Amino acid sequence: MAENRCIPPLDTLRFSNFKNLLFFDGTPSAKGPLMKKHDTLIMYGLVVLSVLTSFLFISYGVNIIMSPIPARWLLTFAYVTTAYGMANIAVLSIAWSSRERWACEVNKLIALCYLGVFLVNTVKTGFNSGLEMVGILALALVLLANWFAVKKVVSRS
Repeated sequence: MAENRCIPPLDTLRFSNFKNLLFFDGTPSAKGPLMKKHDTLIMYGLVVLSVLTSFLFISYGVNIIMSPIPARWLLTFAYVTTAYGMANIAVLSIAWSSRERWACEVNKLIALCYLGVFLVNTVKTGFNSGLEMVGILALALVLLANWFAVKKVVSRS
């Protein structure tokens, strides 16, 4: 009876490494080269996105700081926004050069702190429409992408 190579036998599956199931070639530990290239492309894409969003945070903060007469609370928010952008670039470069696991935790901490400051700032100015929730969700997605970029950089091979 011919053995079916499309479906691996159940006793050879290791669910702790799900990537092996995507490009199975008959051996339990096979890892296809396409998956490796795919991970690399995702990592570089996330790094570019993280750097661009960090520079947007820095630019936004500096524009508020340089405005003629900003409100005191808005000036504080601008400093925090600029600091988050610079801290994200710093953590990303540390993760790139050292691959230390603590870089993921530091990035998560500063992202959650910034999200908290943004939420407080949004509550302070008031919810006038549903667009504030869209802004919070968009910011949360950007912060999640920045954290995931650091995580991919740390775990690269």
